[in-house]
Amino acid sequence: MDPTAAPIDLELEGHTYKAYPFRDRDHAELTNWVRREYLARVSEATDDPRILDRATLFAACLYWTSSDGRELTTTLEGMHKMACILCRELIPKEIVRSSENVRKIIDAFLYLHRVERKDATAQKEEGSSGN
Repeated sequence: MDPTAAPIDLELEGHTYKAYPFRDRDHAELTNWVRREYLARVSEATDDPRILDRATLFAACLYWTSSDGRELTTTLEGMHKMACILCRELIPKEIVRSSENVRKIIDAFLYLHRVERKDATAQKEEGSSGN
């Protein structure tokens, strides 16, 4: 990833934001958010110290790109956090309530990081052809 890549315009709800490629510190910020969010959810579910200790150890291994991390970043809060990091400014949380805006945010991220989007059908076909 070229950290000097130019930002792109991201149109959300009539406002144009600048979306930037993630830097190392952006990946770290989103990963730390995932870890805090995971621990907060476990803490809400139990007060058993053994479970909390194990959750703390597990959280240390979480990354926003891991399957458990992606599960958290696809929540309303996670998409909001990702959008704010991507645009390097605070974006109103209501913006991520629209599936069209979420798609725009994801598409901007994928474009900036030179990742091709695969639709569910193509992924399903690739998975079945390997059998």
